[in-house]
Amino acid sequence: MNQVFVLANQHQQYFGKSKEWLDGSDSRSLYRSEYKDEAINLMVELTVKDPDVRIQIKSLETAANGALVLPTDDTSSATAEPNTNLDDADAGEADFQAEPKSQPITDVG
Repeated sequence: MNQVFVLANQHQQYFGKSKEWLDGSDSRSLYRSEYKDEAINLMVELTVKDPDVRIQIKSLETAANGALVLPTDDTSSATAEPNTNLDDADAGEADFQAEPKSQPITDVG
């Protein structure tokens, strides 16, 4: 089995070779890359064209016949690129308490 990278959107659809979002029922028609950097480049191109799409790169295995082994649910062994930079205490909250810069107003005239 080989590892390949595919693109999935927020609707659990996969990007296809035909440049459309597909449900994944025919895994042979899905875009795949052996190289993660190629998948990242395509992800950037797609998000520039459609800023509303949320794309994840998933690492999947291929079966002996070349078909992709797709996950059956979100708790699969396929790895997405999660954002793990948030602390549990601050999850989703930003702390912006910068001091405002003030300058004296001078009357010109």
